[in-house]
Amino acid sequence: MPFVLPGSKKRFNIRYARWVWWRAICRILPALRHKIHFYDRLITPDKVPHEVLSTVEHHYDLCTLGHGMTDAETAFMELAYDHDKATNKITNKRTVRCLRDIQLHGQAGNLIYNAQTVGTDPNLVNYSHCRAFFNPRIIEQPDDRLWLPMLGIHQGHKHFGHFFIDYLAMIFYGIHDLPKDQPITVVTRQDLAPFQRLVYERIKERFPNVSFVEMPTDEFWVLPRVIFVDRQLTIGSIFFDPEYTAFLRDILSPDAEEQQAIDSGAIKLPTGGRYYISRGDVPKRNIANERDLTEALERHGFQTIRPTEYSLTQQAAIYRSADAIVAAAGSAMINLTHVSPETKVRLFYPSNQVGGDFLWLAKSLGIQDHRHIIMGPSEGRRGHYRVDATAINEILEGVD
Repeated sequence: MPFVLPGSKKRFNIRYARWVWWRAICRILPALRHKIHFYDRLITPDKVPHEVLSTVEHHYDLCTLGHGMTDAETAFMELAYDHDKATNKITNKRTVRCLRDIQLHGQAGNLIYNAQTVGTDPNLVNYSHCRAFFNPRIIEQPDDRLWLPMLGIHQGHKHFGHFFIDYLAMIFYGIHDLPKDQPITVVTRQDLAPFQRLVYERIKERFPNVSFVEMPTDEFWVLPRVIFVDRQLTIGSIFFDPEYTAFLRDILSPDAEEQQAIDSGAIKLPTGGRYYISRGDVPKRNIANERDLTEALERHGFQTIRPTEYSLTQQAAIYRSADAIVAAAGSAMINLTHVSPETKVRLFYPSNQVGGDFLWLAKSLGIQDHRHIIMGPSEGRRGHYRVDATAINEILEGVD
């Protein structure tokens, strides 16, 4: 197995120091490897004893996706992705495997086979997984079901955007590609974010074959049969799949009782249909001169919305009522799944952090008027950036 050298592109921090320390100790005293669990070698899922449960492959053409590719979208896409310009073809292929006799690391979330981390990306096998994990309790689980680990890596499982773009897709394809009566038990952490608990409750309501169990951090579980969804996306954006975006729209929408309360005014939400989605209350990638932007938008009838003030389902209701959305690209744009094709969308990005997920989401949903605007670079540790007067005019163009 190839050795993965961690930290080569990471700045020094306590996790890296801990990794170096325990790695050195375990090399001096190899017997400690039976007591201290961390893994610095990667094994791909096809090298683990397994059976293939399903294989699906879809092809997309950038020239025909949604309403075609404008010159501006093509230029934006070239900033975000490296693709084959000759064919403009995108492949979305996934294989659902049933891995045999896997250990699940309760603290770091690793899948372990024969003292090696199972995965597809060497960059995910690094010092973040190192824990001084002495004599964990080893629990053997029954083989009367398929187990689907959703522990995540380090604290990334709590990140709103990564959860919906990366982690939740594993559950969706596990459910979607397997028989509807196949019992599936999803293994989660105990420290779930509130939005995750909501999503999991919605999934349980809709899929009676799916159950959830929280795993203690001080345990290793031996799982006889583990679902591993091996995805190979040419551009890496899950939002090419209209079935996945429909799944998101369903589980994040208000239920009938909440919708009735919204319609009756018992739950007060913004009205007017023109919304600026602010990142002013999050620590990273804020607009340094946001007041200049909000004043200009207010003159055009926009209200400022702070997503953290509303539940997920309330956010969905706000987006469904939108005629126009202006926002800095960020995880809250998952809510674009709720807008109508006639909603006007303006998203802006710092030039050094351009990503294509929300362009593809807009095109997958058939949003007819969406523009993606590049600002100056983000700066500093928290990545703040400025929106100048020219950019404000570009944002406002066509939204009246």
